[in-house]
Amino acid sequence: MTPLTFGKTLSGRWRLLVHSLTSVIDQAGLSALNLLLGLALIRWTSKAEYGLYAQLYVASLFAVSMLESVIINPLTTLAPTMTRSRRARFIAHLSRFQRRVTLIVSLLFGTITAFLLWWLKVPEAGAIALAFAAYVGTSGMREFQRGLGFLQGQPGLVLRTDALFAGVTVIGVIVMWLTDHLTLVAVLTVLAVANALAWASTPRQPRAPGGAAAAREALATVWQRGRLGLPGALSSWAINYSYLFLAAAWLGVTAAADLNAARLLLMPVSLLVVAWSRVARPQLSRAMAVRDLPQVRQLLLVSVTGLTVAALLYLLPLWWLLPWLQTHVLGPDYGHVQHLIWPWAIYFVLYLWHMVGSATLLSADRYHQLLAAALASLPVMALALLALLPLQGTAGAVQALILVEVFNLVLLAFVFLPAVWRSLARPPSG
Repeated sequence: MTPLTFGKTLSGRWRLLVHSLTSVIDQAGLSALNLLLGLALIRWTSKAEYGLYAQLYVASLFAVSMLESVIINPLTTLAPTMTRSRRARFIAHLSRFQRRVTLIVSLLFGTITAFLLWWLKVPEAGAIALAFAAYVGTSGMREFQRGLGFLQGQPGLVLRTDALFAGVTVIGVIVMWLTDHLTLVAVLTVLAVANALAWASTPRQPRAPGGAAAAREALATVWQRGRLGLPGALSSWAINYSYLFLAAAWLGVTAAADLNAARLLLMPVSLLVVAWSRVARPQLSRAMAVRDLPQVRQLLLVSVTGLTVAALLYLLPLWWLLPWLQTHVLGPDYGHVQHLIWPWAIYFVLYLWHMVGSATLLSADRYHQLLAAALASLPVMALALLALLPLQGTAGAVQALILVEVFNLVLLAFVFLPAVWRSLARPPSG
């Protein structure tokens, strides 16, 4: 079966360039929005409230990563190799399934949050949990539509949708600031409304043909990958974000605020690889389906080089502006942030390389290897945190993350990716 090409009738290279630039612009806008929202909370809310927001935001990433691992990632791996009609049926079945799962996940996370906040005696626990559940649910719906847009070669549609999300969020935050109602509940509510409006503006998928039997077949195909991707995603989330909760428990919620404030300034670097993966993963899947090893290697070399250069072009001006940001934006309560910037910078560059390797394994349908890497990294992360957090404080949390990224890169470079190259170099069986 010959993989079909998505998108308009542009030449392959021009289409990839245009789509990549559109994806970068889209992700840059979302990154700027996330940065400005975080800085607004840092500036106009208490440090404890921002620390709680940071933990809820990370928990929402956990929920969305679960949905991505079960639905979006397998869909992105499988759809580029299908005929147009089969792909349309496949997407229709998964769209219906995704809506149901997202509702369940949002209710589950809202309930758990309500219990934990009540147990910790946090004021407005019920209102915060309700707003958070709405935010999780609408985030899952919007992220699925974004994934479909990139998969179907429509980054322009994704850009317009995200522009609507950003516009509603900015207007909401400005109104809250002018009326002196910039609170955690209000921010989560505005984000949920913005997500819902952005999702509602996207085209709806047609009804899934084929009945229950066809739906079960589609879900079974996805679950073959999702059952491996889900524990891997959960392990990866624990590796990348457990430090925040451990730091809050060990050093206090203000330590979590310091860590997240420093990470916030570096988040645009990590979002570079998100923008890249949205466009590059379907391209990698198609190249691997026809066993075009030279094209795969060329794409990865160009990608790693470009992402690294882009990261450095962001980091250098940030370091120059940091004294001004410390004085006029972060304020005296965040005096420790400056010492965390360069450890975070090292981590994010290593993270870029790691994510390119992981995207390559996903495109090669190597879910077993991704799961093995995530499970192997968990004890490394646990030991590193236990050793470094008491000795180095907040800096120790970032140092533990750096050690885990180095460990992952060694596994990718010397174990997993060589196996992919050998597989692509062999002639197809049969």
